[in-house]
Amino acid sequence: MSSSTDLSAVPERLAKDPAAEIKRFLEALKATKRDMRNLGDGLASKLSEEEFALFEVYIRMLDDRSLIREVKDAIKQGRAATSAWSSVILKHVRTFKKIDDPYLRERAADVNDLGRRVLGYLQAKDTEQSPLPRRIVLVGEDLSATALADIPVSRLVGIISLKGSSNSHMAIVGRALGIPTVMGAVNLPWTELEGQELIVDGSTGEVISRATRTVRRNYVQRQREERQFNKDLEKLRDIPCHTPDGKRFSLWVNTGLRQDTLQSLKSGAEAVGLFRTEIPFLMRSSFPTEDEQIEIYREQLVAFSPRPVTMRTLDIGGDKDLPYFPIEEENPFLGWRGIRISLDHPEIFLVQIRAMLRASEGINNLRIMLPMISNIPELERALQLIDRAYGELTEEEGYSIKRPLIGAMIEVPAAVYQVKEIGRRVDFLSVGTNDLTQYLLAVDRNNPRVADLYHTLHPSVLRALKSIIEQASSVKCQLSICGEMAGDPLSVVVLLGLGYETFSMSASSLLRVKSMLLNVACKDAQILARRALKMPDSSAIYKFMAEALNQPEVAKLLSATPKRRTEASKLIV
Repeated sequence: MSSSTDLSAVPERLAKDPAAEIKRFLEALKATKRDMRNLGDGLASKLSEEEFALFEVYIRMLDDRSLIREVKDAIKQGRAATSAWSSVILKHVRTFKKIDDPYLRERAADVNDLGRRVLGYLQAKDTEQSPLPRRIVLVGEDLSATALADIPVSRLVGIISLKGSSNSHMAIVGRALGIPTVMGAVNLPWTELEGQELIVDGSTGEVISRATRTVRRNYVQRQREERQFNKDLEKLRDIPCHTPDGKRFSLWVNTGLRQDTLQSLKSGAEAVGLFRTEIPFLMRSSFPTEDEQIEIYREQLVAFSPRPVTMRTLDIGGDKDLPYFPIEEENPFLGWRGIRISLDHPEIFLVQIRAMLRASEGINNLRIMLPMISNIPELERALQLIDRAYGELTEEEGYSIKRPLIGAMIEVPAAVYQVKEIGRRVDFLSVGTNDLTQYLLAVDRNNPRVADLYHTLHPSVLRALKSIIEQASSVKCQLSICGEMAGDPLSVVVLLGLGYETFSMSASSLLRVKSMLLNVACKDAQILARRALKMPDSSAIYKFMAEALNQPEVAKLLSATPKRRTEASKLIV
């Protein structure tokens, strides 16, 4: 990347004519949106409807009214368009990078890349390229799907990015196009690969140079098998969710971005198990009003109707800071976050609850979920505030709203030991495995020094999950499980064996998990889970489960499941 389109290298300049700078800015946005539309149209015949919709993501980002208003305001205050644009984009990039959720964290690369493209138009630099080879492996430090605008996709045969993960839009589009993609190749000597013939193995993260004829032939055969495998998964969308021995299971989806809706529905999601309401807050320069929140929530409720939509109340703090609501703490994950902030600022909480309730009028598929519950008094206080908002709307303001189900997340170790007490006070519970695992193991999974210690199949995690479902069952409280664990085909077999029946995950994981559960009998999963609970460490559990599931129907799922590269990808010479 040259410094001319490096957002962090843009010098601070003043606007001589703010009106002219705003015009230049809007023209640059228009030109970038045109590029994205042209790219999407060029790929339309090769992508499914939900994959094609990813390109609408970029146009929607550029159409975001709060983003445009923020840049305009900065220009009106005297900053040049380049300075205003770069500072606003970098602020949003930093916000996304702090988010713990891997899918949302990867949006930082998309925002950054769009920012560079708009900046290129603002700087009016020549974008001509040197002649390109017939077959291209695209290699870069931090690629996003917008990089495809720079090359003919018909020539693209492989993608390698030093940063990013399987949740990146580049990875999603790469898989949709059938292009082998390796993300997070952190230590790959990518500057040395120019001009070399490469084999890119997206399932193992291997990049092979100077391959023998036999190796080439083997990879050609694997490509054929992988294409057929993905076609077979598409056929599972409308198949009922039952294990071979008749056990019913439910597959729900985690979402938070408008563009996820279509992919979620196309994947056959039966409900929304987690709608992250903080995302619209993160993308604004001030708290959204009640009416603005109503518009956001109603769009989701209508799109999924009559399927239930579980909206988690504002979960900021920790890894999710609002730029207009700064929180400075020594240890943010153990500090002021989630429900604690909502209860300390009931005016924010009540506006959000009112917006959710008003948005649900006439649709009646809303469920409200409270995050980071750690004791009974804070749960009861939150429930009292919900009662207050509901009473104001129905009794004083005349709204006709069906009271939604109210639930709580079990993601703090303290809550694990109070599942019965919490379950008696709410309509449903949802286990947040990401934070629960992090807290139980005292491991920050985003810290590279200790990330290898983060294992969702750790014996302590499994025993906690077993205790949770036993307590919830004893008080007859509905229970679901969300987080990365619920979207992993191997882990979900253990969860099924422990007694979990409702799994909420990203839309991209849904069909793979469904395929696994359609092929593993519940009674067999129970046997595997009992044995796993007796094992001393996560490595033994992973090895045992992988060997137990090494059968033709499901082995392909384990090898094909996208994995984030946490180590340097191999360069095999």
